Amino acid sequence: MSILDGRDIRKRLGKNTTVILIYLLAVVTRLLLLFAFKFDPRPVFPRSDFGRVVFGPMDSYTAPLYPLFIRLCYRIFNHYALPVVLLIQSIVGSLAVFLIFSLVRRAGDRKGAVYAAVITAVYPAYIKYSLSVQSFSFVVLLVLLLMMALQERPGSQGRDIYPGLVAGGGILLSLDFIYFIPGLVLLSKRRLTFLLTLVVVLSPLTISNSIRTRRFAPVYNPQAYSAVFSLEKYRWSRDGWEVLDQLYRNASALLVKSWEDGRVAKMDKDHNRFELKPVSGDNRHAGNPAASSPVHRNGEYAAAYSYLILMVTGIIALTKYYEKAHRRFVIPVVLLFFGVLFLSGTNLVHRAMLEPLLVFYTSILLSRLFSLTALNKCRELISAGSLPG
Repeated sequence: MSILDGRDIRKRLGKNTTVILIYLLAVVTRLLLLFAFKFDPRPVFPRSDFGRVVFGPMDSYTAPLYPLFIRLCYRIFNHYALPVVLLIQSIVGSLAVFLIFSLVRRAGDRKGAVYAAVITAVYPAYIKYSLSVQSFSFVVLLVLLLMMALQERPGSQGRDIYPGLVAGGGILLSLDFIYFIPGLVLLSKRRLTFLLTLVVVLSPLTISNSIRTRRFAPVYNPQAYSAVFSLEKYRWSRDGWEVLDQLYRNASALLVKSWEDGRVAKMDKDHNRFELKPVSGDNRHAGNPAASSPVHRNGEYAAAYSYLILMVTGIIALTKYYEKAHRRFVIPVVLLFFGVLFLSGTNLVHRAMLEPLLVFYTSILLSRLFSLTALNKCRELISAGSLPG
């Protein structure tokens, strides 16, 4: 049969009509909000850190993939680059619908896969990621790809190679991906294969940064890791409560804290991640007047509270429906959570790394819940029908 056989294509599309429609729903939702916000396409703040990333030389501190994406858009589209960036992020970020659908379906829950795809399509935080000058949409995609790579069957040739490729790409996108490495090493059957794959992916940047700094750079300039491993936050105070206070702050940020644009922009600056928005004063939303509108503020609240709901349902489902078959992609995420909790100051990218697992288990919870509801209704109907007239 020809690869371009029309009947075969229609058959394949017919099997996936539902997820394709959900993907289109995700894209349309993001595009409607994109045009509703009326983002200013001009490259504002040319002297800011964002301007340095777009127009200045690359440095040895910053994960290069997202700045290169921004640079490429500006080189091609010039002053119209910003809406193009958000348009691309809306279309590409929505591909998470297909990835989470495939992940849950491969775990054996077809109905749960549909629920997971719908959650991903309309989840306010994911929509916010797509419409922000941040790498979070791509972070979510790579986390999902990593979870899928860890789903490979035992004995598969790519069982340790694929996770190495995805983890290496993740570190090039966000240095915080380094928190996945302990769990991946722990679960690898052929650890040397995984580590060699990781080294091969990261070696070009290691060589480039070593030449730039004229000394060996362990992928990035060593000072870049101070933003990821913020151990100085745990210096004991005289009363001995400073560590507990920092742990509380980290747990609050990971679990329930609401994020404001100004705070996120400042934290991104501290961690060498750059935003278009300024970080303080009355000019915090300059360059994008719609950012201070009620629609924007309501979007912030929706993202914060939807995450809270997702976190609660995801943790409940994880404790109830965890299976041994899930451990390969659960353990790295759990270790990331505790690594961030104890070794770092938290920021929004850590939530983006936790959310795919929460969506996975929330969808399973919904699938089981509605299946039980339907089963109980059937039993009631059968019982009613068996009663004597």
